[in-house]
Amino acid sequence: MPVYDPYDFTQLSATEIIALTCRRLREYRLRLGLTQKQLAEMTGLRKVTISRIERGVTDDMSMRTFLLLLKVLGNIRDFETLLPELPESPYGRKAPAPRQRVRNK
Repeated sequence: MPVYDPYDFTQLSATEIIALTCRRLREYRLRLGLTQKQLAEMTGLRKVTISRIERGVTDDMSMRTFLLLLKVLGNIRDFETLLPELPESPYGRKAPAPRQRVRNK
């Protein structure tokens, strides 16, 4: 029987990862001593949006909203670890040949 590791995100469903993310966003806000209203003002989001995200009521947070929250909460620097730039392929990457426009007369 495999051992459950809460930090191995491959074992979690998308719903579980979203719930965990929402809880962590709330924890970061509280750690910074911010109210939901203050965070809303700093991000340009509505307070009700912050509340819904933190409660995990929404499961379709936009990338823009997520990045705004990361920036304001001081975690945007960690984005590089989430999606690091890929190294150059040893096989090279050929640019696609330009397409010729064909006109019908």
